[in-house]
Amino acid sequence: LISGIFEVVYRLTGVNISNLHILNITLEPASDGKGATLKIPITAEVNVNLPVLGEIVDLALNLVLQYSVSVETHEETKVSKVVVEECRSDQQSIKLTVLGRRIGLLTEVVDFAINLVNEVLSLV
Repeated sequence: LISGIFEVVYRLTGVNISNLHILNITLEPASDGKGATLKIPITAEVNVNLPVLGEIVDLALNLVLQYSVSVETHEETKVSKVVVEECRSDQQSIKLTVLGRRIGLLTEVVDFAINLVNEVLSLV
């Protein structure tokens, strides 16, 4: 399923995601005591491939997905279920690192784009 999603992303955008790794998953109690926060750290390699220019940059991506979860119990049946209330990424955990460039003329453009993405993500 995930490889199928990555294939669609590649066909639509020219962005290839590979070497995806899920690191140590943690579950922490929520501050309100009514749920928990599930944190999933992820690392991956991202290759940007543009139609005219070809492969221009390889990136290392690090991020932490956070899910707010709780357990709800149906009053009549007393059946409990886990409910995902919110899914987001920890904006301060997102890091893009340049692993390599294919076209020397685009170095400044790539650096600017990476810095811009990192800056925008830090403001969200």
